[in-house]
Amino acid sequence: PAAAAAAAARASLPAVLAEREGLAALQSSFASVEFAERLAARDFRGAYAALCANPDTTKAQDAVRNLVIVLFNRREYALLCELPYLGMEALAADALLCHARQSPPLPERGSKSPYEVLYAFHVRRSAFAAAATVMCEYGERLASQPQRVVATIRAEVNAFASATAAVSLTRDGTCVVRASLGRTVGDDEVATTCMASATVLRRRTAVSRAHLALVERGESARCRLQGRTAAGRRRRHSNGQDSTTTRSRSRPPASAT
Repeated sequence: PAAAAAAAARASLPAVLAEREGLAALQSSFASVEFAERLAARDFRGAYAALCANPDTTKAQDAVRNLVIVLFNRREYALLCELPYLGMEALAADALLCHARQSPPLPERGSKSPYEVLYAFHVRRSAFAAAATVMCEYGERLASQPQRVVATIRAEVNAFASATAAVSLTRDGTCVVRASLGRTVGDDEVATTCMASATVLRRRTAVSRAHLALVERGESARCRLQGRTAAGRRRRHSNGQDSTTTRSRSRPPASAT
């Protein structure tokens, strides 16, 4: 009887497994639908709970990537950094980093750069080396821009200063720096990595600050020159009008015929 019962259990095992797989697939479908509906309704915490309830790891990971980008685009920066992501923190950080590399270096007015949000994401988790690496990449990207306007250099200074502050909180006082080699393979940029210390980053920040001071001084001088030029034009225009008025007044009236 025992042998017969064991044989019957083994025979029914495929059916049991198939039933469980069917239930898991059904649960995954329900969780995916609930995630999409809550995300569309801007119920971001409910969407996060739905993705955590999804038994399909692949779908849950896709949902995390989607949620991160939507939170960033909706400017829900605090919530983006606050969510725990339950073992998928690296996935969320990678999604935001990919978005940062595909976005313009300077954000629109009133919004933040993805690099800045990712920096806050890492700092909240005490991942100071990762935070410093992110801001070093942001600073180098700003420094490589062809048009070096004041806003770009000021953001560059802030990026390197933030990287310096973060790397000073690490245990060994260093972080990984990603540097471009100036060439591409296909659509991918070829880059290398090296280690940077707090001292190196302080020097880099000082260089950027000096550059910013020079550019701001030049902008100030240019504005003063434009102001003097405009004032001179107004004076010449006013003097020309006064001369015309004086000549018209001093001209004798025409004699009546």
